[in-house]
Amino acid sequence: MSNVSSDPSTDIGEAPPAAVVPWNPWLGMVFIVVVFFGAQVISGVFVALVASVRGSNLQSSLGDVQTQFLFIVLSEAFTVGAIYLFVRGYKQKLSLIGLRVPRLRDPVYGLLAVPVYYALFFALLSVATHLFPSLNVTQKQEIGFDNVTGQTQLVLTFISLVVLVPIAEELMFRGFMYTTLRKAMPLWVAGLITSLLFGAGHLMEGGSGGPLYVGALQTFTLSVVLIYLRQKTRTLWPGIMLHASNNFIAFLYLFVIHSAGA
Repeated sequence: MSNVSSDPSTDIGEAPPAAVVPWNPWLGMVFIVVVFFGAQVISGVFVALVASVRGSNLQSSLGDVQTQFLFIVLSEAFTVGAIYLFVRGYKQKLSLIGLRVPRLRDPVYGLLAVPVYYALFFALLSVATHLFPSLNVTQKQEIGFDNVTGQTQLVLTFISLVVLVPIAEELMFRGFMYTTLRKAMPLWVAGLITSLLFGAGHLMEGGSGGPLYVGALQTFTLSVVLIYLRQKTRTLWPGIMLHASNNFIAFLYLFVIHSAGA
């Protein structure tokens, strides 16, 4: 008796058919843009209220680890909740956009993709610095966590950057956005647009130093690999593992190794 599963979704070597979502793709794109900015506004209002209650100003509160943690929890919860309600409103499950039951091999695929991602990024960075010699590759990335001290703040920062952000961003970009765009355009176009928007969303993390172009290039490259994983495995979990691994490496460098050497 053959032991080959009759479910084609288990065969990661076969490219899946075009995603079929019941909603209009342009309505879906408007929805996700509203959710993205709405989450920031609601979370910002929350931070302002916390600052008011604590008797401090908004700018100082944004640099507070506990407040920043709550900001991320609220914004990511709003994003995930809105996507869930939208999908369920069409009587669909989140598996439609890639949030399937995890398999034991999913994290393995994500970890195997880590060196591939870094090799691709450094190759593109080499080309970019050759074409644009003025590109600032040492510009500091403003991620909202400053002066992280003590075990509690370190744990909150870890949960925010390594756990919450990868899950929410994968559900939003490689899950909802990519699957929605696949209904209206070819795979490579949907993947390119998703990656460009994901990279552009990180330009503002340059803070007072101006647009963070090297960060945008890095996240664009990351998204390209994440799209590949999403397409080949038909699930978000390998991508979540890759995304979390990338953020974990940055977390170690910024808050463990760099702090220890300070």
